[in-house]
Amino acid sequence: QKIMDRTPQELRDFLRSQGYKYLMLDSMSIGYLKKYSNYTKNETLERFPKVAQEIIDSNVFRPVYQSKSVIILQVN
Repeated sequence: QKIMDRTPQELRDFLRSQGYKYLMLDSMSIGYLKKYSNYTKNETLERFPKVAQEIIDSNVFRPVYQSKSVIILQVN
């Protein structure tokens, strides 16, 4: 299953299982997600903000840094 098809909880569980403590979302994420998904570039550009907002709004990640171009979230 691809990252944009997972719930925030599933993503958190995967990141924990791999030993990650943080998740960074920025403009480079869009290129990575396009490369490793079945979505077209336009679909990725449309879907990414929605997925990012779901992750940010979930209680399984905690924002630790945010600027205009990046947000870093701690895996809870």
